[in-house]
Formats: sequence, C-alpha cells, structure tokens
Amino acid sequence: MNKFLGSKLFYLLASFLFALLLFFNANSTNIRNTGGNTVGRTDIYTATIHNVPVQLQYDEYAYYVYDFVPQVDVFIQSNNRVRLDSEVSEATRSFTVSADLTNHGPGTYDIPLRLIGLDNAITGQIEPNVITVTIDQRETKTFPVHFSFQNSQVERGFEVDSSGLEPTEVEVTTGSKIMEQIDRIEAVLPEDIMLTHDYTGDLPLRAVDANGQQLNVIFNVPTVRADITLLSPSKHVSLVVVQSGVLPHNVASYTFSIRPTSVTVFGTLDVLAGIDVLRLPIDITNITTQQTITVPLSQGTFTAQPASALVTVTPVLNTDEHHTSETTQTQETDETTTTSEED
Repeated sequence: MNKFLGSKLFYLLASFLFALLLFFNANSTNIRNTGGNTVGRTDIYTATIHNVPVQLQYDEYAYYVYDFVPQVDVFIQSNNRVRLDSEVSEATRSFTVSADLTNHGPGTYDIPLRLIGLDNAITGQIEPNVITVTIDQRETKTFPVHFSFQNSQVERGFEVDSSGLEPTEVEVTTGSKIMEQIDRIEAVLPEDIMLTHDYTGDLPLRAVDANGQQLNVIFNVPTVRADITLLSPSKHVSLVVVQSGVLPHNVASYTFSIRPTSVTVFGTLDVLAGIDVLRLPIDITNITTQQTITVPLSQGTFTAQPASALVTVTPVLNTDEHHTSETTQTQETDETTTTSEED
C-alpha cells in the first residue's frame, strides 16, 4: 500500500481527480453567474402622467355635471420602454380616464375612476382614484349682457360714456339650482387693460350671483364684442394769434379776427393743467391783402372742439412808402394789433 501511495501512478490519478474537481467547480460558477445576469436585464420602467382629463359618461342632454376634479395623475409601469413612452405622449396615448355616471340621477356622488384602453403590457394607478361629482337637471336660458370693469381701470378724470356690446344677449346652460342663483351676465374688461381712450375688443363672459361670485355655466358664445366710449376731462380756453414772418415793405401791421374766440379742449388732467390758452401761429410773410386762414387746433396730446378756427388776416398798409422791410419787421412786434370777433 505504501508503495502504491508513493508510486507515479498514484500521483497521476490524484492529479486527474483534482483537475476534474476544478473543472466542475468552474462550470458551476459560470452557470450561476449567467443566470444572475439574465434576471438583472429584466428592468421595470415607470412614469407619472400629470393632468390627464377625466371623461364623464352621462346623458349630456338631460343633466349638467359640475363641482368635480377635471384632471388627475396616472402612474404607469412596464418592462417595455417603447410602449410606456407611447402612453406618456398625449399624441400617441391609447388610454383614457373614465367616470361612469350613467346610473345616477340628480345628486352628489363619489365615483370611482377607471383606466380604459390601457395596453396589456402596462399597469396603471390613478390618483385620486375616486372623485366627487354633482349632477343636476340641465337648463338653458337667455340673459342680457352687462359691461363690467373696475374704477381703477379708468384713467383719472375720465368717465365711461357708453358701452356697446354685440351680441347684447347670450344663452346660458347650467344646472337648475345654479340657474336660480344667476343675478347677471357680465362682459369683463381684463385686469391688464387700462382705459385711457375709446376701446374696442372682445371680452370674456361670466355669470355671477347677487354677491358677485362666479358661477359654473356654459355660454353659447365665448366672448362678446365691446365698443367703449370715454368722456375725457375738458377745459374751456381762449384763442390768441402768434404772428411770425417778415412784413412786406408796404404793410405797417395786421389785425386778426378769430372765429370762434374760445374752444373746449379734451385730454388728461396733467395735459390740461398746462393749457391756459391755445396759440394760433400765423405766418404773415407776403400777405398784402385780406386772407382767411383755417388753423387746426387739435394736437397729439389733446383734442379740441371745434377742431379748427378761422383767422381773418387784414393788413394795415404803410402810408410812408420809404419804410424799409427792416423797420417794418421791428413794428411787427411793437405795433401789430389784434381784434377778435365772436361767432
């Protein structure tokens, strides 16, 4: 026995058995590692879709539904990334969130939500998964429309003179209980608009109760056309002539007749504060016979009523033919006289 253990055959046999043991051990480890990698490649993808609209199933001709959450969030997951991404995109989405009200009459209910049409490879959860809805009998009536604005939206000193609306009446659809609360229908001037001049534009509508609280209704038109006319601050001022130019050699001076002698000017309070009189520029160069000139009165910052004045310019001929134009020019500021006539 000792000879066998010490023989070359024993060492060869022991080496073979040891090598065989190493082979099976390495192969078993490789199988375990391969199985682990296969499990690791099965990934789960998730996404949360916000503001998914809730579709209500009910008789829209008989009932009006309100006081419910119109949008919810949907959590979805799948091991198929492509299908998951197609549901995240609204353009390729196949599912809807539905609330079935078909077996409910007027009243307030808690309604469970369901995912309709979701891909079988995807699971989903809705948050919240129950919504509260109020169902009422549907009614439609016609109401007049009133222009609505805040006093702070009108420039200081201005007043709203008239407000033309088109159409003047609208149809309102809502539940019977809300219909009883409607006090008026308003065409609302948006808060970012300041009335500094006449305004034309489309205004949104709202229904309000006696306390001014907005009510849940549907209109047959989304907006109405408004033509708003303002009364601006005004001031009564006199007209005076301001002469300019070079006197002809045969003219000693001029007289001016203004019609009318005073007008009403319209503008902001700040502009009117700087106007005491309206000055009418008249260039007398080359005027040697009587002329009547029309002078516009309105300017960029204000308007006048009437919008123009008539100035009759009458030259006073020079009796001394030896006067030069230079001497006459001096007399233009010192000796020119102005007369005015009332209408």
